[in-house]
Amino acid sequence: MKKLYFAPPFPQELFNGEKFKTFRLNPLDEYCEGDLISFCYPDDIEFAQARVKKVLGNKRFGDFINEDWRGYEKFSSEEERNRIYSNWNRIEVNDDTFMGIIIYEDFRLTGEIRKN
Repeated sequence: MKKLYFAPPFPQELFNGEKFKTFRLNPLDEYCEGDLISFCYPDDIEFAQARVKKVLGNKRFGDFINEDWRGYEKFSSEEERNRIYSNWNRIEVNDDTFMGIIIYEDFRLTGEIRKN
């Protein structure tokens, strides 16, 4: 099963329904509509599963519109967003970086939600 990794506080946001999409580098290469995916902590422990509803093609990060951000965590600035994504992806991420959007549905808890 394909995996997506999330660290706290994101598992709680997934569980609450506040977060129903994620941005990834090259998701079209890995994820397809209908795929069952495992949501895991960075230590590879699964906490939930969901089904891929839609994978939207690569788009420049700087071209994302308000609708792209709906159902996603908020950042205080573009600089903060780029810094966090650079950390997560271990490459420099900026407005010119192409990202894809994975939208998921049928979220179900399979483990515990960690607070931190």
